[in-house]
Amino acid sequence: MKFLANVLLTIICFSISPLYAANTFPDPNTVQWWQSAYRYSQKGWINLHIEGAPYERGLQHGRLLAPEIADYAQALAKFTDPEAPVKTWEKTRRVVNILFLNGFTQEQLTEMKGIADGASAAGARFNNRALDVTDIAILNLSNELDELEDALAITPASEQNKPSAKVTQPASIRNFGGPIRCNAFAAVGPATKDGKIVFGHITMFSLYPATFYNVWIDVKPSKGHHFVMQTTPGGIQSGMDYSINDAGIMLSETSVNQTKFDSKGIPLAARIRQAQQYATSIEEAVAILTNKNNGLATAEWILADVKHNEIALLTLGTHKSKLYRSSKKEWIAGAEGFYWSNNNTKDLDIRLETISSINDRPSPVAAFKPEQRDGVWLKLYDQYKGKIDADFAHKLLTTPEIVASVSVDAKYTTSDMANQLTTWATFGPPLGTVRYPSTDDQHDFPNIKPLISNPWTILHSGTPPKNATRLTNAVDLHNPKNPVLPPPAAEMSEPDTKPAWHGTLLPKTDADIWLTAAFANYERIVALEKTWRHQKQDQQLTQNEQNHLDVKLFYYRSLYDLRARAGLDFPLAETKMNFRDDKWYDIVAGKGVLLLANLRNQLGKDNFDRLMNNFGRAQAGKTVSVAQFQAYLENGTHKDLSSFFDLWIKNTGLPNASGSPFSIFTFDSELDHALIVYGTQDDQEANQEAAKNLQQALKRRKHNAVVPIKADTDISEEELKSHHLVLIGRPDSNRLLARFNKEFPVTFGAASFQANGQTYAHPESGLVMAGDNPQNRRFSLVAVAGLSALATLSITQEFAEGTLPNAPVVLLPSNQATVEYVAPTSL
Repeated sequence: MKFLANVLLTIICFSISPLYAANTFPDPNTVQWWQSAYRYSQKGWINLHIEGAPYERGLQHGRLLAPEIADYAQALAKFTDPEAPVKTWEKTRRVVNILFLNGFTQEQLTEMKGIADGASAAGARFNNRALDVTDIAILNLSNELDELEDALAITPASEQNKPSAKVTQPASIRNFGGPIRCNAFAAVGPATKDGKIVFGHITMFSLYPATFYNVWIDVKPSKGHHFVMQTTPGGIQSGMDYSINDAGIMLSETSVNQTKFDSKGIPLAARIRQAQQYATSIEEAVAILTNKNNGLATAEWILADVKHNEIALLTLGTHKSKLYRSSKKEWIAGAEGFYWSNNNTKDLDIRLETISSINDRPSPVAAFKPEQRDGVWLKLYDQYKGKIDADFAHKLLTTPEIVASVSVDAKYTTSDMANQLTTWATFGPPLGTVRYPSTDDQHDFPNIKPLISNPWTILHSGTPPKNATRLTNAVDLHNPKNPVLPPPAAEMSEPDTKPAWHGTLLPKTDADIWLTAAFANYERIVALEKTWRHQKQDQQLTQNEQNHLDVKLFYYRSLYDLRARAGLDFPLAETKMNFRDDKWYDIVAGKGVLLLANLRNQLGKDNFDRLMNNFGRAQAGKTVSVAQFQAYLENGTHKDLSSFFDLWIKNTGLPNASGSPFSIFTFDSELDHALIVYGTQDDQEANQEAAKNLQQALKRRKHNAVVPIKADTDISEEELKSHHLVLIGRPDSNRLLARFNKEFPVTFGAASFQANGQTYAHPESGLVMAGDNPQNRRFSLVAVAGLSALATLSITQEFAEGTLPNAPVVLLPSNQATVEYVAPTSL
């Protein structure tokens, strides 16, 4: 409870907009431990805590983030060269070994070795080999490697005094349009409401690697300062950059035009980490950043010192640098108490380092060129000078002119929060939009994902209770003790089948239609069952196979009950064919299959199948009656079946049926009576986008109908009673799902769910499930619920692609096969 008390104290100390919800400890089902280290997910972020000596904390990092480290390495290789990622990665390894690796400290190399060993021990691989220090170094040097070719182009040959391999600049970087990668600001003294520091940052980058920029790591090293930072899987430093240490030093930066390369210099990645871990003042941080600078990933740095209530702006070239400090009242454009940065170089000496020589072709770099963002920063400063606080930071970092379309995140903190190593943050586009992959990106990067907007949340260094109660171990989370990362399980597929019985029957009267239809429809289900059984020595079905058969049979329950609950039921013996309506046929076809399924259970499967085959062969192409069929079965089994047939064909309803009859697509045949309702309590923007996705997916299905969309706050009680409801979002997000979740055979935790006897807790897992609308059980209730905003959106994309099975419950675990099943009480 210590951290919670600290958060509450922090909230009391400064103003926070009421749009934010108080944070609590994570769902215990989402927390994974390795020794004293742990990880869990939070609103799109991966929270990782590591501690101890260099190798031990690296080992913890690798063990806990093994899947993400492997994926990030693959992504960077593909991003660098979509056509030959493995070959280019090997070339990059040679460059790193020649130019960069010996620039890291021994402590840093040891930590990276621990990461490589831990990830490899937990199953991470690149091109089927274990990872090593060089692979992890590449992950940390990615920003510098991106700029190496540009730096070499302006560096005189006489200064390139180390051998190097040709580095291919990624096409995706070139298409990105230059170094418009970040925004950063710091305010203090005369600019802020309380005179203390307000500090913020936005990352911008291409979509494919940017989806890995969501690691919030809490590092408690055996030497140096406890610090927190935004980074990537395998990162020992904040390549974004955004970090806070317990000495009160905050660092952020925005990239500017690349300056020359000094091959004798220390990599920026190594210098950033040293500053994060060891700097106790702005002087020390600047000294570390400027010492033996290799010049790559040229940037303007925004720094802050909470202990001394000071901010600074450092423009860092290769051999030149310029430092502005609030303690010396060194302001830019008269903005007292305020520094900002947005990717254009303010200092002339450093701009001159971006050209090969002043004696070559003339360059316009001599004049500083402001851009639109500079004007927006200063306009907002002028409006809020003396009133800047946390609410201002939120406003600033959600201002469209500041938040470009390629924005990846936004973070801000204050002096009081920084003292607690906490920050406000949102991962994903800060304006609530969704970044979808382009057609070219989808072609080059098949594993690319949309970047979804997540709610603002407080990232912190509080430790979750290790002995918290879990439902069961989550089956969709990587086990850090497992030496193998399991490949995604194959989706269920149906084999070719041999007929369970033969013969096409013709109905003698309308009252016999159910028999001829069910005789054919039920055969397909039985044939699949028999095929699967015959493939196995013990004749036993797997759980997935049995689930699939249950779902196929449940379809006919759903087909019948939708019409029956609408008041259209009639006894099968009174069937009347009607050209002007198709609903009567659903009653006949649905109930007929269920009748035969119950009869098969009663007579015995093998005996029933034999009798069906003999009857079908004898009557193929002939008209038959139900009475004839009943007599044949009674003669073959020596049983009186009159009570059974009378119960099923002379009465309405289904004998002994229980549970909801609805599948996730039952409403599809009544789209004019359906509503999509998105949750607004959490993930509102993402849920609304998911609702639109689903609306378009349903429109593209056979009916070309547009299902209305409503917010969960806007739907009336009358609308609840008169529609099939499709609810978007988890119970903590969607008010209606929170209200009606007892209708479903699923138990939700804060960030997990338990279904079919298993617990799921991966943020990219989710489910679709159907139940009764409790306000009117004539209609269905369908929930589309991911364990994150991205998961919910991804599920609606499954609707669009037509890949979801028509089941009452469909589970979509991350990187695993879809699970479909029928709740035990439903048949």
